[in-house]
Amino acid sequence: MSKQELKFWMVALVLNSLLYLPAYLGDMAYSCFFCWSSWGTYDWNDTWELMFMRYNYDVFRISVDFFLATVGYFFLQKYLARKWFSLLFFLLYSTILVFQIYHHSFSEIYKVEPMFYNDWFMLQGGYELIMVDADWKVAAAIVGILSLFYGLYRLLAYYLQLASEVSFGKWSKGITVVLSLMIGVGIYKHGITNVRPRHQVSSQLAFIRRNVNLSRIAKGAFEKIDLDFLLEQDLSKQYPLKQKPNVHFIFIESYGNLIYQRPNLRADFKTYIPAYEAALAKAGWQTGSRLSTAPGNGGGSWVCYSSALFGFDFQHHANYMTLLQTPKMYQYQQLHRYLHDQAYKVYWLNSPKNEAKLDLPWDAYTQFYAVDEWIRFGDLNYRGPMYGFGPCPPDQYTLNFAKDYLEAQNEKPYVLFYLTKNSHLPFDSPTRIAADYRTLSTNEMDEQPSVLLAKGDLEAYRKAIRYQWEMLVDLILKKGKPEDIYIFAGDHQPPMLTQRADGFETPFHVITQDSVFLQQFLQHGFEPGLLIDSTAPPMTHQTFHSLFLNAMVKANGVDTLNLPPFLPRGYEF
Repeated sequence: MSKQELKFWMVALVLNSLLYLPAYLGDMAYSCFFCWSSWGTYDWNDTWELMFMRYNYDVFRISVDFFLATVGYFFLQKYLARKWFSLLFFLLYSTILVFQIYHHSFSEIYKVEPMFYNDWFMLQGGYELIMVDADWKVAAAIVGILSLFYGLYRLLAYYLQLASEVSFGKWSKGITVVLSLMIGVGIYKHGITNVRPRHQVSSQLAFIRRNVNLSRIAKGAFEKIDLDFLLEQDLSKQYPLKQKPNVHFIFIESYGNLIYQRPNLRADFKTYIPAYEAALAKAGWQTGSRLSTAPGNGGGSWVCYSSALFGFDFQHHANYMTLLQTPKMYQYQQLHRYLHDQAYKVYWLNSPKNEAKLDLPWDAYTQFYAVDEWIRFGDLNYRGPMYGFGPCPPDQYTLNFAKDYLEAQNEKPYVLFYLTKNSHLPFDSPTRIAADYRTLSTNEMDEQPSVLLAKGDLEAYRKAIRYQWEMLVDLILKKGKPEDIYIFAGDHQPPMLTQRADGFETPFHVITQDSVFLQQFLQHGFEPGLLIDSTAPPMTHQTFHSLFLNAMVKANGVDTLNLPPFLPRGYEF
């Protein structure tokens, strides 16, 4: 083989492999770059199968699109100038590469197959969050990305130049025949449209086509949601309340079943949870717990907690955004509106410092969630160290401030909703609580930027979840009233730390001094205590809506025999 031929095949290998690099980087904790040594352990049949499908996401695969584009150049170079073909080749290649980066990034974070219908809105939101802290690093990143793509364009042009000038000998022709046979056998075995990342021979354009089809299906499923049916459920009139205990919906960010699935996390969790359960019981609090399957894994908190509050599976961020802007939904009696219509005042607590810089639809949020009053960062009077995503004050300060504020307002009954912040990726959390939360505001404001894209680890996650429980139990013991109801729930599994095999389950906990209220949960699969049998069948997040209503009316209703129907999977359309 001549030196020019060798250059051609080396550049071809680099360009082809680069298309599979995003998949390898996303799965590198579980995949190895070179795994040739293990091949000798397989028999011939298994080795043959590994040539066409393997779960190790290495880069040594064959892109049908890249191969056909190269072959197309040899046939079309007489009719189309190389500079124009270079431009077309670059547009095709860069589109495929960007799609691969997007596909495997979203797949790694959210553990579901990406689709444009949903992810376009997610990308917009992520862009806004990044631009909040836009500085020279963002500008440098943009310049770096543009430089890389310019370098890619030059490399593709050089590749086509080599293709035009090289004289191919027997070795090159043999390699071409082998590649053609591999592609033919791969397509015969797995098809060209039934694409999976594990396939050795694949078409990224077929992946894009699949994404478009999945988006079309998802949009069609969303259009089946019967808004008129939802509006017919006038729950406040059908099931009025006589007693009205204060309700606290506290979703613990990234609190997932992973806490039970990793031995070191489980062992640590079981060292402190029994003590917290005993401390609560001593003070008169009863507890019940169960796993629940979230709509998503590793992100989209709003989709997850909204499914629980509204009683049906939101499924995707795109659905959420559409429903958020649908005025009909502003009358639907999700849990906040049901309680609002029972004379509750609904408070929503939100602590990120930088949210004021975002262009968020606050009016729509207010109507969608039936919020009477927002308690935001500017209301907290906090000047002290900030943590992680947001960045945010310590959750201990935020929740205790809110409880004191509500006590001072003497608003009864009330609903308080809060999604905790210190256990958000990258799990940059305080490690201890203060005896007096007010001492956390030190008049020394930490101006660190929000941490969005950093990757946490299991140890940081362990400490963050431990802090959440210590802070929440301390809150109840110090500020809880006998008539209070507390719902603690995970929104989704922690991002970046889980695989699809870890599932979408998160813990739900009920903490109350009302045995009748708790009994309704125990009758529908909850277990006494704060520890969960992780092998028991989970409910779904959307189940919670009817279950909470059922328990609330049984314990506090005017007619405790006329209960709302329990819907094991929420409203289904």
